[in-house]
Amino acid sequence: MSRDWKKDMRICEQSKANGFSDGLTFLSILPEIGIHWLQQYAATKEELAKINCDYYADKQRFVVQRRELEETTRREQKLKEALEHCIREFPQWDSKEIAGTLMVDYMNNILSILYPKEETK
Repeated sequence: MSRDWKKDMRICEQSKANGFSDGLTFLSILPEIGIHWLQQYAATKEELAKINCDYYADKQRFVVQRRELEETTRREQKLKEALEHCIREFPQWDSKEIAGTLMVDYMNNILSILYPKEETK
């Protein structure tokens, strides 16, 4: 059942003007108002608890994602440095076949350091 809180507030204010200064006395005369708003309070409190739970779960996910982003950025930088190293070194070799083999080995080594086998399983 939906209630008009403004109307209920007017009733409360009128009851004060009529000498009901005690909220319990007022609620004993019109208990449906008190019961309704106590139920609304309980429902709102439960909803707030769920929102808080969702907030802290999202906050924790954000922390984890930030760490993952930092790790990914670090790996990307190392890969970029390794590729730049290969690009710089390759032209210096007389034998492009040997240089190519060495660069592939170098890159495989870098990849195995940055992405160990345990992480890919």
